[in-house]
Amino acid sequence: MLSASSANEALTLVTEKGARPDLIISDYNLPGKMNGVETISALREALAWKVPAIVLTGDIRPHVVESIATHDLCVVTKPVPPDELFRLIYRHARSTAQTAES
Repeated sequence: MLSASSANEALTLVTEKGARPDLIISDYNLPGKMNGVETISALREALAWKVPAIVLTGDIRPHVVESIATHDLCVVTKPVPPDELFRLIYRHARSTAQTAES
């Protein structure tokens, strides 16, 4: 498991350190110039594959949640119960494993 505190740090892990995540979990509001959606998009581009991703947000305005979802991302509003987050992680891990087996 890897963690990054900003978009730039996450991109550095991928582009300079060779990290290849199976799943990205990001907050929507990140420090710096990019939000979580923009960060995931940049990471997907750098990785050259559509890595599964979950975006957590405390912003429950419908247009924000809908906007996040249009980027083929799983959107979870905070606070999220731990068991729900674990289920999402498990579901995405299974779908990634099935794709790799194909």
